[in-house]
Amino acid sequence: MAKQKTGTSKKKPKNTGTVLSLVKGDGVHLRAKKISNGRASLFLDIRTPEGRKKDFLNLHYKVNPLNLEERLSKKAAIDKAKTIRRATEEKISSTINGTISRSYKKMDFIVYCKDFLKKYKNKDPRIVRYAIEKLEAFNLEENEGKTLLPHSITEEFLKSYKTYLDQRLNGETPYNYFTKMKQICKQATKDGMFQVNPSLEIKNSKTEGLKKDILFSNEITKLVPAYCPNKEVKRAFLFCLYTGFRWVDVKSLTWSHVYDDYVIKFQLKTKKQVSITLNGTAKKLLGKRGEEMEKVFSLPSHTSALNSLKVWSKNAGISKHITWHCSRHSFAVNLLEGGEVDIKTLIDLLGHSGFGHVHKYTRVVDTRKKLAVDSLQELDLDSI
Repeated sequence: MAKQKTGTSKKKPKNTGTVLSLVKGDGVHLRAKKISNGRASLFLDIRTPEGRKKDFLNLHYKVNPLNLEERLSKKAAIDKAKTIRRATEEKISSTINGTISRSYKKMDFIVYCKDFLKKYKNKDPRIVRYAIEKLEAFNLEENEGKTLLPHSITEEFLKSYKTYLDQRLNGETPYNYFTKMKQICKQATKDGMFQVNPSLEIKNSKTEGLKKDILFSNEITKLVPAYCPNKEVKRAFLFCLYTGFRWVDVKSLTWSHVYDDYVIKFQLKTKKQVSITLNGTAKKLLGKRGEEMEKVFSLPSHTSALNSLKVWSKNAGISKHITWHCSRHSFAVNLLEGGEVDIKTLIDLLGHSGFGHVHKYTRVVDTRKKLAVDSLQELDLDSI
């Protein structure tokens, strides 16, 4: 008696109809073969140096769905098949290229990106260039500008980069930049820099972008007693609210930069030296003085710090989307609202080179002034 096979098996359907081409890939295509009862069976048309084969996925759908349930079922089947197709394509590409190429093993990924840009043939090189520039800026904040070796470009790293884009850019710009970064990662995988494309499973959808919210004095007061999962994050963020420091600068701040009543430091982003006067609150937040080259704040990664900020602001009853850069914007707006600082002084405090960068802060203050005036009670003047 023949032994029955166990487990699921992918049976090749009978040839009863037309083959539909759904996705054309790089050697792995997604197609569907019409079968009985108005259904179609999804399969991969795989072409490699060894030859061509079909891999049926045991996924089916109604070709012409008649109701919502059938439409949703069709979409789910095709979406799942697309995911399988991408993964199969990347796996085959990795097998063909072998392990990480020695020539790429110690190469800075940003250098690779710039080489990619030089060879880029499409009509939108500007978007690629800006995507790379934002990657450099993100790496400066996240890793203090350290070399990005291939093993550093993980799915988690790229997700953090995407979050960075979403938090700082508006409209479709974050989507466009990350699309180009995914394109670079795909090519890097083909070239042998990665065994598996680290961006493959990261969804990239268009959003309106996240606005940078401002923390005003009454909200900062709420933050002080609220619980924050990381005390160093809490201390450093409050310090930035009183000094306007960026994340990358407060993370690299050492006691050699700190004097009795002020801090003097070259900004890592602009390379411009700034001198910040410390008020009583800022001095208290510094804590006990350490060795000259010892860091003032012992901070985690940028991603971990953002997670702590999210929990902390929620505990304080603040519903705004708070990022680290919000502290810098809040510092500027609160100074302007206080009315004791002129534009030139604010430019010097922030380390900017001109008025253009601080104009956005004056707009916030002007808007609040207008709202305040508009809130005054309207008078009925018809009788005058």
